[in-house]
Amino acid sequence: YAGATLGNNLFLIPINGFVELLIFSIFFLESSNYLPFYKNKYWMILVAACLALTVYEVIDIFTSTFENFKSSSRIIMTLFIVLFSVYYFVYNILKQKKIIKTNFYLYSGILLYFSMILVIFLPIDFLIHDETGLKYYFWFANNIISCIFYTFLIVSICTNGKTQQTLHKA
Repeated sequence: YAGATLGNNLFLIPINGFVELLIFSIFFLESSNYLPFYKNKYWMILVAACLALTVYEVIDIFTSTFENFKSSSRIIMTLFIVLFSVYYFVYNILKQKKIIKTNFYLYSGILLYFSMILVIFLPIDFLIHDETGLKYYFWFANNIISCIFYTFLIVSICTNGKTQQTLHKA
């Protein structure tokens, strides 16, 4: 719909990256034993910088030509999520904390998904400007990987969510 009415849907790439960063960084901060996410000043600075970058790129998409499209915000935000995942494992290993099996699978899935997305989005200029048709394989892989990950996430939440834990305790 956005592509048909606005001429392109490229503005969804940085917006999607920002929304994922927001959701998963809140998840990482809330699942660890740190301050609540809204009291963490480093998180607030990170989100503000990423929001500014996202707004800048969305404005740039609508004010410049299609040939000048470059989206580094998606790559940067995906890299932050990968770093959050790695930090979770390193922190727990260094503190010698036991990682619950379900949490291990969840964080491993997040790390694997965002690492693959990072590799797919690194050549974003190529994916946008390629005329050979090779870009469609990248976009297809992105869609398949995303569907698998979000299915995994839904199943993981349904089987290991707080309501399930409460039901098992009763």
